Amino acid sequence: MLTLFISLCICLGLLALIFLYVWQRTDWQRLDRANERFIDADGRHIYYDRHIPDSKQ
Repeated sequence: MLTLFISLCICLGLLALIFLYVWQRTDWQRLDRANERFIDADGRHIYYDRHIPDSKQ
């Protein structure tokens, strides 16, 4: 049981380290600039805030 717990802790620790590495390497400002093209003048997202017609009509 202890071996399983230690193995789980090691795996979670490695995942946390990988997450932190990727988080730091991400260029968040560049990502925001790339996403600006999907935002209209009203501040709505072109894809996610679009009007989806009702299929019942």
